Amino acid sequence: KEAQALESEDWVKKGGRDPDEYLRMAEKPTIRAYRVEKDDALGKTFGSMDYTLPGDVQRIKRHNEVFSPDESTELEKGDIVAIVGTEHVHRTAADRIGTEVIDHEVLDRSVETMSIMVSNKLYDGKTLKELNVRGNYNCWLTMLTRSGMPMPRRQDFVLHRGDVLVVTGARSALGELADRLGYAQSSLNQTDLVTFAFGIALGVLLGIPGFTIGGTRVALGTAGGVLLAGLIFGMLRTKNPTIGRLPGSARNLLMELGLLFFMTDVAVSAGGTIVETFMELGFKLAACGTVITVVPVLLTFVIGRYVLKMNAAIVFGAVTGSMTSTAALTQITSQAKSTLPTIGYVGTYAFANVLLALAGSVIMRL
Repeated sequence: KEAQALESEDWVKKGGRDPDEYLRMAEKPTIRAYRVEKDDALGKTFGSMDYTLPGDVQRIKRHNEVFSPDESTELEKGDIVAIVGTEHVHRTAADRIGTEVIDHEVLDRSVETMSIMVSNKLYDGKTLKELNVRGNYNCWLTMLTRSGMPMPRRQDFVLHRGDVLVVTGARSALGELADRLGYAQSSLNQTDLVTFAFGIALGVLLGIPGFTIGGTRVALGTAGGVLLAGLIFGMLRTKNPTIGRLPGSARNLLMELGLLFFMTDVAVSAGGTIVETFMELGFKLAACGTVITVVPVLLTFVIGRYVLKMNAAIVFGAVTGSMTSTAALTQITSQAKSTLPTIGYVGTYAFANVLLALAGSVIMRL
């Protein structure tokens, strides 16, 4: 409730007409057909200043002939008009045009969905309000992701190169939008193995150098070196999103395999002495593990929520970011039915990833 209330309130503050308009943004468009019956619609062209049909007119059927209209096309009584739009658009269309009908000849063109990656530097720094997908292209923005994470579709949200917009609408309009913003995601599904392999090799090399403090050698190590290389290539990718292409399915597979290998290594390493460890430490080990796991999470939430007075949804996102737990964020956004927690997740996740590589070595030394 807090996430939805904050999104709706912010929508109005940033120039939205009413909270319900924000909720309509989440609606997915459909295609429906209407018979022209209203007198006010007769003889009007689509390009006239005093008359504009709601939605995106796809096709018109007139005397058993089906064609795509242009700005000079005038509506005639009995025309069957196919319109793409949301539920709100279709209610308006029925009031302004006439009765809804089922005609497969004009409804055979389905609404399509396309994932578009922003790579054109002209749109880097533009807000969603300035892009105005709905008004300029008769399309609907149904999802917005950054680095694979869903982001809020707020009007003041600033686009950066590498962002992926999931847009629904007519094929021609989607093609025009993709050409302006950058690329259709389907054309970038190949994996950039050269950059991927070179990044790992560079990370290993960065992890080798070190220095000695008080007789203790300090170095990034393989994990820290690869992390640093990832940050470097991530920075380069923000300038050119075609560098280091890695489809989501391949990325998820590597993430799951990496996590499984890590858990297996930890289990094999600890399994040999686990019985002796529990016999020696017993309750102390379990108690310390519980405290280390629970206290930071509760403390972070209490300070963020009651001291800093932050929105609960954003605080939960920050907590999952500090845990570097994408799975936990997925649960939070699912329960909130909103991508707002992602705002709190992104920054803390970046810091936690860096500190995690350093803190592990420090704690082990202590």
